[in-house]
Amino acid sequence: MLERTTSASRFDQRIDAVHTLHRDYETRGPLPLSKIGVHRYAVDARTEIRCCAFAVDNEPVKLWTPGDAVPAEFREAAANPDWLAVAHNVAFEMTIDELLLAPRYGWPGSVSLSQGG
Repeated sequence: MLERTTSASRFDQRIDAVHTLHRDYETRGPLPLSKIGVHRYAVDARTEIRCCAFAVDNEPVKLWTPGDAVPAEFREAAANPDWLAVAHNVAFEMTIDELLLAPRYGWPGSVSLSQGG
């Protein structure tokens, strides 16, 4: 599994990654995320993942929606330490990954992320 990191300096140290997985989750739920926080939001049974937009390196963006198979790119990033995963809002994506996508859709354990991307 990739090393967990959120600091810019750690990101700079991982520039040598073989591949970079960029991702962004879109969700919907009745609880006010800004008031309850991402952990409570993610574990609420009514919170839904709408889609995941992702790309590897500079390749075209792909879209995952519930019902699709777990993308091979996510399995590879979780298993291969030479991959780096990035997200604009790292705390949100990691929490959704661990608390919503993994238990409900069988995604691999958290693909560690770096802020940025």
